[in-house]
Amino acid sequence: MTFAQLRAAVAAVAFPKGEAESLQDVHTAFIQEALLELQRYVTCYRDKHVDKIAPAATWFYCGMSVADAVDGVVRRVYTLDETAPCSKVFYTYTSLEDLEKRAIEGNCVCFTPPYGAYLVDGAYVDYPDLGLGFYYPESTSDSSMGRSSKGWYALENDYLYVFPAIQSTEKIVVEWAGIKKTWSDSDDVFESGADVQRAVRQFVLREVAREIQCDNDRLVKFTNEFSSTLADLVYQCRQRTHRHDKPPSTTISVTSDGGCTSCG
Repeated sequence: MTFAQLRAAVAAVAFPKGEAESLQDVHTAFIQEALLELQRYVTCYRDKHVDKIAPAATWFYCGMSVADAVDGVVRRVYTLDETAPCSKVFYTYTSLEDLEKRAIEGNCVCFTPPYGAYLVDGAYVDYPDLGLGFYYPESTSDSSMGRSSKGWYALENDYLYVFPAIQSTEKIVVEWAGIKKTWSDSDDVFESGADVQRAVRQFVLREVAREIQCDNDRLVKFTNEFSSTLADLVYQCRQRTHRHDKPPSTTISVTSDGGCTSCG
């Protein structure tokens, strides 16, 4: 379930008569705060983030694609091509210095800088000049050798660098662990079951009672309900984590004739 789908599901139950247009952005902010609160207490939800970075969210730099880095621990980086969604190409972590050396060696052979313009109503409009060798990516910067079968990535100063640069039909996929603070409509939510939807709805209604309605009775009601649902989610997370722990070791004493005398 994406964030947009979660928002729609929560709003449909929390506001059955519809939302006031003037409050939609406020409700969206409350839903984001709810997801942040859940991650703080339910540690299982910190390990399930998958960010998909489209070419439009990157910059082209010397044969590399550059994007904002995630705020957490990167588990895996790979690319997906919209023309072949099952063909992941995994990227290997390295230093930025090594990545730049690889880019310099391959740049003049494989890549040409983008033209620096985009089409609007039949006319080309120049992109703003980013300077320092950075460009907005276009299909004109696609590699002449096609999609790469391997790649490398580096993290530096809150940016993610990947080489080779992605094709115009590719996306960078980052699997990471941490507390996700911002959400776009297309982002996948870490969990979308009924309990999570209930918790988010209760949190939103609690904040509505506090910030908009100034209704203390409803504030107490939804505070208690959210706390109860949150406790259940924390318990479920702990149970799930314990199921993946290694089983306790068993010590067996053996007599001289091979028989077991005790197991403990």
